[in-house]
Amino acid sequence: MRELIKPKLESVPLAVGLTWYAGNWLYQEKSDGCHEFAQVAGAVLNAERMPSGELVANDLCSLDGQDMRGENTAARWGELVRFSACFANSIRLARVGAGGEFLEYLLRDGGEGIVAKPLDAPFGARWLSTPQ
Repeated sequence: MRELIKPKLESVPLAVGLTWYAGNWLYQEKSDGCHEFAQVAGAVLNAERMPSGELVANDLCSLDGQDMRGENTAARWGELVRFSACFANSIRLARVGAGGEFLEYLLRDGGEGIVAKPLDAPFGARWLSTPQ
């Protein structure tokens, strides 16, 4: 597998994020942890290690030796959701929701914001994030 590089997020104004709707995007909670490519039971996850030690998985880089980064977001997320049945208690999936409504909910709950990933894009392509 080629080198793993942390995806770059393009920041958009909060006002823009609040107008997002479900559409062809995956909206995930933005976690305020330390980025990590975590190896878990034959998979490499794009994840955030939280101060509590919990790992929040938000994407799938490889599964059983197969590089998944060229697959689209919808396929990677679907495989990650299925694979998450194998997670230990210290690992969870990033929460997901519907655009601006989800962002409003997270901010009211003390969250940091959201990351928007186009469902038809490969790993790291055109990812957007809202500031806190």
